[in-house]
Amino acid sequence: MGKNIFVNYLGLLGVKHTESLSHQYFNEHPYQYNLYGLSKMLSDYGVENAATRILDKANDITEIQTPFIAQFSSDFVAVRNVEPDKVSFLWKGAKHDLSIAKFIESWTGIIMLAESSKKSIEPNYKKHKRKEKEILPLTDCINQVCQFQPAILNCTDCNSLRGQFQKSCSCCLP
Repeated sequence: MGKNIFVNYLGLLGVKHTESLSHQYFNEHPYQYNLYGLSKMLSDYGVENAATRILDKANDITEIQTPFIAQFSSDFVAVRNVEPDKVSFLWKGAKHDLSIAKFIESWTGIIMLAESSKKSIEPNYKKHKRKEKEILPLTDCINQVCQFQPAILNCTDCNSLRGQFQKSCSCCLP
C-alpha cells in the first residue's frame, strides 16, 4: 500500500506518528480528499496550517517554504524541495522530480503550508507506538508461516492433502 498524502506530509514535517493509525485515520476521514479535511487532520495532530492560492506560480514557486502540500491536477502532492530547475515531491508514497515548467502545468496554484512544533504529535502516540511494536513481530511470524502454506494445500495431481504422502503420486513423495 502506498503512503497517502497525510502520512507523507506528517513524515516530511517530522511529526511523531504511527503509520498504521495515520493511514486508518486518513482512510476513514469523511473529507480526506480536500483541503478542509487535510487541515482538520493536521490540526488534530497539533500541526498549525493554512491554505492559499499562488497567483504568479512561475515566479513565486521558488519562494515557498518547503515542505508544502500542492494541489496537482485533481490530487494532492507533498512537495519536498524546490530547486531553480526542478520540483521534488511525494505522490502516493513515491518520489518524483519534474522540471518547474512541467510541474506548473498541472499545479493549480493552491497550496497548504504547515508548521509542526513540540506539541505536534499523533493523539495517544505512545499507546499506539507500543501497540504497533507488539503487532509487527506477530505480522512477521504470520508472514513466515504463510510462506509454508503450499505445504498444506491439496495436491493438484491426486487431490490428497499434502503431507499424507500418497505412494502412487510422485509430487506427494517426500
